[in-house]
Formats: sequence, structure tokens, C-alpha cells
Amino acid sequence: MPQAKAAEHQPVVAVHPGTELLHIINYLAGVARPVVADYSYRNDVDSWFAKYAAHPAVLHARSLPYNDFVELGWAFDYTPGANGGMQLKKPQGFGWQGKMKTPEYLQTYLELSEDFARQSNFSGFFAAQQSNYARWVAQFETRLKELAPEAVLWDFFGLSGDAASDNAQTTIYYSISPIGVTLRANIIMHEVRPDQAHFGVVLIPFDPQYLTKESEKTANYPAPDFNYTDIALQQAVWHEATHVIYEALAQNHHAELSAITYRDCFSRNLAPFDDSGLNTYFFIHEVVADAVSIFLKSVYVSEAAAEHHLKLNEEMGGMLYRPLVEYFRTSYFQNRHKQDFSTQMTNMIAFINSLEPVDSCN
Repeated sequence: MPQAKAAEHQPVVAVHPGTELLHIINYLAGVARPVVADYSYRNDVDSWFAKYAAHPAVLHARSLPYNDFVELGWAFDYTPGANGGMQLKKPQGFGWQGKMKTPEYLQTYLELSEDFARQSNFSGFFAAQQSNYARWVAQFETRLKELAPEAVLWDFFGLSGDAASDNAQTTIYYSISPIGVTLRANIIMHEVRPDQAHFGVVLIPFDPQYLTKESEKTANYPAPDFNYTDIALQQAVWHEATHVIYEALAQNHHAELSAITYRDCFSRNLAPFDDSGLNTYFFIHEVVADAVSIFLKSVYVSEAAAEHHLKLNEEMGGMLYRPLVEYFRTSYFQNRHKQDFSTQMTNMIAFINSLEPVDSCN
């Protein structure tokens, strides 16, 4: 089994104030509400903010789609105690989120959110929760140190994890999200907050074992926390952090990736944009992220776990995962320190284009 060297650049684990502000506003608006039905932090949010449920920011947020857009919280600077704590810095752009909602809508969303922070004294709430935040951050940091999934990921990409030498966003920022529900990567930092674009941000909700319906809980069901199980932590890091590393490495290949001709049932269902090239780009983004996770699972967990993951994806029409995992195994991994992922990307694109599209979908 290959041994991964330790990453030289340490990640950041924190509750980001701007992200948490938008999580709370969207929670009040009914967008992506927590599926952990009853826990102390949610009760604290209700107690502090429920009386602001008719604020214009909350009403505006109700028209957000399935994605809750909390990545835009990085547009805020936070100063404790000053006007609710939040000062908005107008984004240069909104990335792919500006394709789902208009830039004007999103700018208004942020301006109203700044006012919400001021009227609700968000800074006071954030300060009162510091002991909770510190405990959850410590839990997740401990699990990262115990399992070291990030070192394995940097090794896969043929990188050191050292921001000074690697051609990537190499400081992974794990954004603890106790009112959030979606594990995902923020790949629009270069537009929303260019001066912070050295961070590759991954949004981290409670461990998935706690995301269950209240009626399904046992009598002694524990309070939710961030002591991620091994498999949940590996999946969170290997899949989501791949998105932020890959996005940085793919910048010089955007046109080639958008022009990939391969299609399968999964790609046909994953089409949130009117732009077919953008749909293709994000289809490949998602497949690469999960294929990397599956490959690492085969190397560092078990072949059986990787095969189970592959079959789940194939049941959803994703037929590109298996050949891409095999490509990593036979054509990339052994030479990764001679030809890193960015260098070989043209070869990967050619490989995907060489595959026969899957035309039959049930």
C-alpha cells in the first residue's frame, strides 16, 4: 500500500461568520433547513433570531433554489460588536451562482443580509456561541489529525500541500456549519473574495450520522457533533477538497473540459444551466471528485468499499466513474510525482473523449 507523506501546509478549521450569517437567514427562510430536528444550537438560533423572520433579507432568500448560496458569506468582513459585525465587500462576480440567480438578485441578497446582521445583533449571537464553536472545531481538528485524509489527497495530486510551492489553492479551509445541511466545496472564492482566494473552502455540517428524521431517533440518541466517523471524514475530504484543488488546477483547461463529448445518463440529468458547456464542465467536476474519492478508498480502505461506491453511482446512471478510476490506477497514480495531476490533465481529457457515450437511459 502506498504511503502518503504528510501535507506541509496545515488546514484551517473554523466557523466562518459570513457563512453562518447566511445559513441562519436561509434557515429562517426555509431554504435547506436542518434535518437534525431538535438540538441546542438550533434552539439558540430560534430564540435569538425568530423575531426577525419577516426581515427583508429572509423574505428575499425564500426564492433561492435548492442551493442555499452560503458561499457568498465570504463577501463579508467581520468585526465583533460593530453594526452587527458584518461589513460587505462587493464581490467582483458570483461565479456559477450568478448563472442560477441574477447578479442583481445576489447583490441585493448580500446587502439585505448586512442589514439583518445589524438589526438582529448577529455579532452578539456569534460571540455568545464561541464556546460551542470552539468545541466543534476541536472535534473536527482532532479527527483530521487522527485520520490524516488530507495528506493522502495531496499525495494523489502529486502535490505537497505547501501553498508556497504548489500551483493550487492549497490552504483547505473547513468551514464548520452547525446550522447548515450540505457538505460541499466553495469554488467561487476567486470572484466573491479574490483577496481570500488562497483558501479552498469546504462547508462541513454535522456528521451525517446525525442527519436523520426526529421520528427515527432512539431514546438515547446523542447530541449532534463533529466527531466524524472514519468513512464520513474520508468522503468529506477526498471528494469535497478534490473539488477545490481540481478547480485551481483546471483553470488552464476550462475550454477543453467544457468541450468534452462524452455523455451518460448522469450527465443528461445534471444540467442546471442553460449553457451546455458549463453543464459539461460541472459534470466532469463532479465525476472527477467522486472518482478520486473512490480510487483513494480502493487504496486506503478496501476494494470492497470502492466497488460498493462504484455500483451506487452506476445505479444512478454514472457510467464514467469506473473507467476514470481505472485510468487513475493504470495511467496516472504510479507516476504522479513525475507528472502531477495538472500536467496530465490533457491526457485525462483525451481518455474521456475516447470513451463511447452511453445513449440508453432507463
